[in-house]
Amino acid sequence: WDDAVVHLTITIRVGAATEDEARRSAELIDIAANHEAGNLDVRTVFPEASGADGGGYAVDYAVQVPRQASVTIDNTFGDSIVSAVHGGTTIDSRYGVIELTDLAGPVRVRARGEFALTAQGLEDGGYFLLRGTQASFREIQGTLHVSNYLGSVTLHPLQVEEADIDAESGPIHIYLPEGPPPRIEARVDFGRIESEVALSRDIQGSSEFAELDAPGAAQRLSVHAA
Repeated sequence: WDDAVVHLTITIRVGAATEDEARRSAELIDIAANHEAGNLDVRTVFPEASGADGGGYAVDYAVQVPRQASVTIDNTFGDSIVSAVHGGTTIDSRYGVIELTDLAGPVRVRARGEFALTAQGLEDGGYFLLRGTQASFREIQGTLHVSNYLGSVTLHPLQVEEADIDAESGPIHIYLPEGPPPRIEARVDFGRIESEVALSRDIQGSSEFAELDAPGAAQRLSVHAA
């Protein structure tokens, strides 16, 4: 939002055999906050054990920040959803869905786990280091770098100036917009390249190379899969 205020709603959910046990477990979870020099750091401090008989616990954050703020998220076993942030967005996610929408600033994401990542409306591209992630990108501008191991990458029509996509043991799907094609450089090791766009091709051993030399093209796509 446009207010110069950070607003947090934090929900603690605890499962236990009885309500009393759930309340005791909830009281062991602490929310630590530190505000210094324009930086706000909020963290969940979990107990070593929940104390609940066969139960579990989770802490959900709903955060509104000034639109120009930068956001850093460190999340384990949970989803991360960010929209309409104009500052930078940095995410370190383990085992959770990631949804990014209408972000104006630089984006950096590290994620692992077989979950979906969707990014739409990134004005400054981003850097994505992924493991096992099912990643989808749409309406991306600027420069996009994606490295994914054991996951998939899907690029819908992009406005990027430059994209470098690397996938190991996973597929890459690229949908080009109508109009003049971008410059394309593609390589696949121990796999194959399929394209409805005419590409010049060369096979060397277990590697296949493909290229579309488009002089004066405003876009460049570099793709490598293994």
